[in-house]
Amino acid sequence: MTPEQKLIKAIFGKLPEEMTIEEKEAAIEKAYERQANSVTDEEFKEMWGISIKESVDKSMLFAGWCDSVMRWKRDNATKRKYTISDSTPEFTIKQVCDMVQHFYHQGVEDGKNGVSEYDRLWKINR
Repeated sequence: MTPEQKLIKAIFGKLPEEMTIEEKEAAIEKAYERQANSVTDEEFKEMWGISIKESVDKSMLFAGWCDSVMRWKRDNATKRKYTISDSTPEFTIKQVCDMVQHFYHQGVEDGKNGVSEYDRLWKINR
């Protein structure tokens, strides 16, 4: 057995080829959990300038906005005024302007109705 195999066996109790898919996934999840818990909230805030919760919230909003943009593109991709080329993944200026206008008006309506940005992205749009 190689030194690497001995180390893996010492850590996980088995070699990867001896594990089931579920055991491999559990081992990976355990390693991620151990790594995620290796820094305190204070250390994280000192290093990044925001708390872990604030970082997660920003990440969730970013992912939500990406999802919303992709939904907008999917819903409007067949409209003739937005069609440029199947081989061009970039948005045209017209698409970006219409998208910004769409999200602006949606945000104004949400503000009037007391809908938060998080609720729009993760509850209503689902």
